[in-house]
Amino acid sequence: MLLALPYTTRATTIEYEVKDLPDTTSGEDLWQYTYRVSNYIFTAGHGFTIYFDQTRYKNIGAPTVHVNEDWDIMVWQPDIAIPDFGAYDVLAVTSEGDSASLADAFTVSFVWTGNGTPGPQQFEIYDSNFNTLELAQTVSALMNPWDVNGDNTVNILDLVFVGRQFGATPPDNPAADVNGDGTVDILDIVLIGQHFGESYDSTAGAR
Repeated sequence: MLLALPYTTRATTIEYEVKDLPDTTSGEDLWQYTYRVSNYIFTAGHGFTIYFDQTRYKNIGAPTVHVNEDWDIMVWQPDIAIPDFGAYDVLAVTSEGDSASLADAFTVSFVWTGNGTPGPQQFEIYDSNFNTLELAQTVSALMNPWDVNGDNTVNILDLVFVGRQFGATPPDNPAADVNGDGTVDILDIVLIGQHFGESYDSTAGAR
């Protein structure tokens, strides 16, 4: 299960873009997240962890792209048997007093075992003593969180998706928390209602 800590007031932003990759293994649906991080100064020993729910993800790819020399990246795999989530962990390894550069994007591949399109994830910001400073969820770079199932249309399916997790704090699937406050409630349904009937493509907003 994902962390059960309450969500903090959002300060750090981690935006994601998700891309469907050519599958390399028969029967496995390979995807890639690209993350961009802002609104936090990472000094030596500070970092962030993005969590991968074991019911929807597996085979998180080992880092193959060197972001820049300011970061040390590691992953651990989701385990459906324990059960326990996996993670993409990024640690600032700058000199004391220097801040790590956020100019470059972070990328990770994974096998998607859920339905529809991969969506938001829970993330944690921690300090050099590994104390949790923030707990929030990633947001789509396309900024259409009311399209909770990622099918590019806001319709009854999004309402059903949120309704199934109504009252959860936090929800099993962070996408159901449309406004990102850590609770699935009437405010999330209202947001969907305000955008009901909108449709999107991969490069544009509502039309």
